[in-house]
Amino acid sequence: MRARGEDGQVLVLTAAFVAFALALTAVVVSVTAIHLDRKRLADLADATALAAADAVAADDLYAGGARPEAGGGLALSDDSVHDAAVEFLAEAVGPSSLDGVVLVDASSPDGRAAHVELAVVSRPVLVSWVTAAWSGGVTVRAGATARAW
Repeated sequence: MRARGEDGQVLVLTAAFVAFALALTAVVVSVTAIHLDRKRLADLADATALAAADAVAADDLYAGGARPEAGGGLALSDDSVHDAAVEFLAEAVGPSSLDGVVLVDASSPDGRAAHVELAVVSRPVLVSWVTAAWSGGVTVRAGATARAW
């Protein structure tokens, strides 16, 4: 006759392993979703900085003094960079893109380059219902700089 003291132990170990594997899969999927949001935000920041760098005054562009070899240059101002970034984001961010993108900073540090910083709150797909009581999501930030000439 066999001892029945260890019957069912494999079932308990299998159930624990399956629960652990499902939890690990949920964490990996959620971290991947946050990483993809970060990559999309970095792409959007690059495009916004490029659009803001193109926001030079038409008078400066066509006056003939915009050639660097002539000692002139295209001057960017903080206001023109900010306005161009806001305008670009209004057109670029749609329902299929990132929701809730915030323009943190849009400026021209040296008059030749446009610097843009964006932020968005990323909400992981599978873990958000677990962390909803403690967090409103993960804030993701991205910055980019584009030179006008």
